[in-house]
Formats: sequence, structure tokens, C-alpha cells
Amino acid sequence: MTISFREWLKQFKNQDIPFGDLWSDATSTKRGRFQDNISDSWQGSTIQSLIEFMVKNEASYKSYSVLNEANEAYHNYLGLEPIETSKLEELENQFKAKYYAERLQHYTRLCILYKNPT
Repeated sequence: MTISFREWLKQFKNQDIPFGDLWSDATSTKRGRFQDNISDSWQGSTIQSLIEFMVKNEASYKSYSVLNEANEAYHNYLGLEPIETSKLEELENQFKAKYYAERLQHYTRLCILYKNPT
């Protein structure tokens, strides 16, 4: 029986190690300045969904390094080949392009509203 990446990562909850920090950062219910509700924490179960969450929340370079290590450890646990780092970086870049396009669209709308208040 295989377990999801989320289930695997959860075993490091409350541990003062990089994987524990990754879990804590992804699932924390403490809200940041622009986070309003629980959906602002990681709700997925895959590495890909965590990458999307990290992009949205502008995770640090070190966080991505830990994620790459977790990818290797998780797949080793399953007895599988890890997702290639280049594939993870490509996915990260795709999410960044989408995220920044959405932000640009949002800021453009705000500029239009402020210039032309109704």
C-alpha cells in the first residue's frame, strides 16, 4: 500500500528537522498578513500541490531545497525513482508564471478601479 506525500510528510510533524519545518510551514493555521482562512494552508496530498502552495506563498529558496530532499526520501521510502529535480523546477516555473500572471491581472484591475472610480 502506498501512502500520499502528505501522509508521509506528516510523520515529521513537531520534529525540529527540515522535513518537520516543511510540514509546519505548509500546514500552519497561523495566518500571514494576506491569508484569511484555512484554505491558505496546504490542502493537497502531492508534491506537485505543495509546489503550487509554495509558489503562491513565495517560499524561500531553502524551502525548495528541503522539498527536493523530501522528494528523494519519499520516493526512496516507496522504492521508486524520485521525480527529477529539473521536472520539479519546470513545474515550479509553470506555477510561478500562472501566479504572477494572476497577480498582474489583479493589480491591473485595481489600477483601473482607482483611476475610474464608480
